[in-house]
Amino acid sequence: MSAQCRLLELDDDLSAVARLIYNADPYIYRDLLGKEDRANEILSSLLKKEEGTFSYKYTHILEYNNKIVGTAALYSAMLTLNKDDVRSAVLAVSKEVSNEFDTVTRHLSFKRKDVVVRLKISRFCIDTQYRNRGFGSKLMGHLCDAAGCNDIELTVLEENELAIKLYKKFGFKIESSVYGYGKNPDSSNVVCFNMIRNV
Repeated sequence: MSAQCRLLELDDDLSAVARLIYNADPYIYRDLLGKEDRANEILSSLLKKEEGTFSYKYTHILEYNNKIVGTAALYSAMLTLNKDDVRSAVLAVSKEVSNEFDTVTRHLSFKRKDVVVRLKISRFCIDTQYRNRGFGSKLMGHLCDAAGCNDIELTVLEENELAIKLYKKFGFKIESSVYGYGKNPDSSNVVCFNMIRNV
């Protein structure tokens, strides 16, 4: 069976997608949502939303042999994370929100100051067992096709050289750097690149 990409549907395995999202970033989701089981429950509830950056309507999946092996979101760069939705989802699972909630969510809810209309890719992840087998290219090709003639932006950790190489293969260029990523204000050594693909 060949790999296929499509939009997520509510009757898909949301916990599989939540697991991929949680593992897509070694900082943000652990800092924001805590342990993986708790995070999967929170992320699954956010994926069920009709609106917002986590909505199933913007979440694409890559399936191989009836298993979800990759995911990414594609939405308007002008759309921002609704912190209240995330806070409600966290509180539905646990009694408290982490002290770092506002610090961490600022990285997820960055709002563009310019008026450039672009699409944004976020939470791009391929299951570790399926990396280096062409699945990342398959999913990125699908997202670029879905974006049509729109410019696309994404953010990637500087240390993620494999992803940067993939993104460059699809025409993305580094536009700027972001320092101090994550909950720790002293994490200035953690650098992300904002990358842009102009059509």
